[in-house]
This record gives sequence, structure tokens and C-alpha cells, in this order.
Amino acid sequence: IEDQTYRNEDGTLWSYSVCKFTVEEIRLGGSLIIELIGNSALLLEAASGDMIIGSDLRANGGNADTNLGTGGLAILGGYQGVSPGMLAGKGPGSTIKTAEQGYGAAHGGHGSGDSTIYGTAEILDLIGGSSGGSSTKDGSGAGGGAIHLRAAGNLQIEPNVVISANGGDGIRSSASGSGGAIRRSEEHTSELQSLE
Repeated sequence: IEDQTYRNEDGTLWSYSVCKFTVEEIRLGGSLIIELIGNSALLLEAASGDMIIGSDLRANGGNADTNLGTGGLAILGGYQGVSPGMLAGKGPGSTIKTAEQGYGAAHGGHGSGDSTIYGTAEILDLIGGSSGGSSTKDGSGAGGGAIHLRAAGNLQIEPNVVISANGGDGIRSSASGSGGAIRRSEEHTSELQSLE
């Protein structure tokens, strides 16, 4: 697990961590069911060969709890949903404003309530999504997590496989979390692009 720091455009520093698994090559498939857990973003690396993903990888933020009214739980670097009480969300894309109806968080695109857009299209920082703002009575959705799949050879995602990092849903008038990040990189592709 490596600790990292993301600097937002306004100069604010956000700490996050990346859990890295490196093996020669990776093949996930068949009847394999993968449950992603933990607080750190996930980096899977095939250091000298191919990576074939044939099983779903879901790093979605948790939905707000409809029975308890609490905020959603986050995994893989996403930010936890907040409790009821007109609170701003958590994370670099959380809202500045609060209201009886929660404001939505931002990440690579805009949210509401003066939330801050953060991150880059290249996903240079493997940081997850921010949580939305809560309403008076309901907690908010958590931000989606962050996944990086990196292979020295080919990286193949098989048909019908779902890889997701969606933000969790708010309930009633609370807000949803923003989506997280999914990065894919193949070393041989990067080398070819740099020669052009």
C-alpha cells in the first residue's frame, strides 16, 4: 500500500492510498466472483505479460440507507456518504453549499452547490469519487472507488464483463456521490504511441 497526495486546483492537499498487486500475468475468469473491499484504490499489474479480465470488478460507492437514513459506505478510495443534517459531502469534489436538499458532488465533470471539479482525463492520481451532500433527514451516497489495470502485454476485457466505479445513490432529497476512476494502460501501446 502506497500513500499518495493529490493537490487540488485551489492548493488543498488530499491524502489517498493505492493498494498494488503485481504478478507476471493475470487471468481472471470462469465462474470467479470477485468482491472488492478495503479503503485504498486498487492497482492490478501484469508486470511481464498479458492481463485478461473475465470477471466483474465493481468499485461502486454505497447507496444511502433507506431505513436508517445514513450515508453510503465507500470502497477503494471513494469517500463515505455523510449523515443527515444538511452537511456538505466528503472529498475534493464535495459541495461548498448546504441546503435542505443535498447538493451533488463533482469529479471529472460538474456537480452542484459550488462543488469543485477535480482529476484529469489521464487519471494521473488514482483518487476516488466524492460523496454528495445530505438533506435534513437523509444521508448521502458515497463516491465510487478507483481502479487501475496495467499490463506489460495486452490487456483484454472479455465481453459482458462489468468494470464500474459508480457513485452511490442518495435517497429522497439527499444527493448521490460522484463516480470514481477507472484507468487502463498497456505498456506496449504507450511505447508505440511515443514513437509516432
